[in-house]
Amino acid sequence: MTTERLELREFTYELAEQIVAGEREDTWAADYPTGGDVVVAQHVLRAQLRGEWVPYQLVLRESGTVIGGAGYHGPPNVEGTVEVGYGVAVSHQGRGYATEATRALVERAIELGAHRVVAHTDGSNAASRQVLENLGFALVRAEPQVEDGYYYMLTF
Repeated sequence: MTTERLELREFTYELAEQIVAGEREDTWAADYPTGGDVVVAQHVLRAQLRGEWVPYQLVLRESGTVIGGAGYHGPPNVEGTVEVGYGVAVSHQGRGYATEATRALVERAIELGAHRVVAHTDGSNAASRQVLENLGFALVRAEPQVEDGYYYMLTF
């Protein structure tokens, strides 16, 4: 998948092995992978995710630098709901990359037949909440005392 500034490159099983092993590439931002990317890599290794509903690396098209990740937590459930997540290395935050990547994921989910996209975020992460609100997600539940206690939904 590509956007104006990003390539969303499939997070392969081989890449997950590399990240978990702590092996770095020269094209990765100095602060990539983030802790969240390591968790995603571990999940990919356990679940052996394949096909359309996978996580992606966020790669700057202009430079080829890997700056984060975004993707689906798996295929849609029986109601057609799919969950998305995203994270950008601190050195590249505040430039709209998370919004751009999440917009592409939502558009792809619609093309693939999903009916609803959901996301969770921490109450302390105002930037993440702003990404979802900018894309038209509605806040469904807010439990500030709970990790990932802000639950957003976009129905189409």
